[in-house]
Amino acid sequence: YLHNHARMWFASIWIFTLRLPWAMGADFFLRQLLDGDAASNTLSWRWVAGLQTVGKTYLATADNVERYTEGRFRPVGLATEAVALTELPIEAARTLPAPGPVDTGTPALLLVTHDDLHPETVMLTGLQTTGALVANDAALLWGDNARAFVGAAAEDTASRVEELFGCPAKLSDTLDATSLVAAAQAAGVRQIVTPYAPVGPVADRLAALAPELTREGIALIQIRRQWDEQFWPHAKKGFFPFRERIPALLREEGLQ
Repeated sequence: YLHNHARMWFASIWIFTLRLPWAMGADFFLRQLLDGDAASNTLSWRWVAGLQTVGKTYLATADNVERYTEGRFRPVGLATEAVALTELPIEAARTLPAPGPVDTGTPALLLVTHDDLHPETVMLTGLQTTGALVANDAALLWGDNARAFVGAAAEDTASRVEELFGCPAKLSDTLDATSLVAAAQAAGVRQIVTPYAPVGPVADRLAALAPELTREGIALIQIRRQWDEQFWPHAKKGFFPFRERIPALLREEGLQ
């Protein structure tokens, strides 16, 4: 684990002092940190480099490091300017896709991945789950630290699912069509519901699996929490404008 402030120092020194490729640093974090999230890690590195918010960079300074480490560290030889990197423009933001239609009158298999290990806050009211599969696919993670952390979290999630949903929850070390078809058949269902994966390895894997499952007569349906539905469309430009919208949205939804 590394505090966000220290991550920014690290990335700034990596890019502007050592002049190393930002993508190599992002890969290093994914392989070393417990919480190497594919989206926030990549975008944070891009932000420091001046690529995410074009031209806006972050420069680590000796004074800032000394201040927030309470005098323990004062690095020397740091870059004195952070000239934004340039790359080809990124793809424009896309509209949030509509969640898949779920037949709450038909039993379903719950699929849980390491992207979202809190299914109790995303499941639809009235949906009957006759089984659950908690997939912990090491191929979708970087680094032994993250794999060990996710493995323990997956075991905890499987225990909670069995207790909360009253159905058997099986741990799987693969996320593939064979495992999902077998789990769906064992549960006697033709639909699999799973928390929505926005971006990253899990999202890519689910997108590849959906047509394979359809050929087997099984629907793979991604669902989202109510607050995600309300909040995410406002995540258009930076964290602070998004944060400023949240209190009003909570009041509108009667959640505050």
